[in-house]
Amino acid sequence: NKLSVVKPNGAFYLFINIKNVTNDSMEFAKKLLNKKGVAVVPGLGFGSEGYVRFSFATDEESIKEGIKRIKEFSENY
Repeated sequence: NKLSVVKPNGAFYLFINIKNVTNDSMEFAKKLLNKKGVAVVPGLGFGSEGYVRFSFATDEESIKEGIKRIKEFSENY
């Protein structure tokens, strides 16, 4: 598995470690949005390059679909 997560402390988002895929969180976020239609926030803006922030403040089905798309994208990056 190329991705790992930082467990949130009561927040509605988590940080996904993308360092095994790329260290460029901005490029990863742009390509993910363009190729899979999933929006994440680059970790660069939080001082956490090599991570992206994924919000799960939506319904469970959308979260599952988003995670599936992120997984597919990272496997073929």
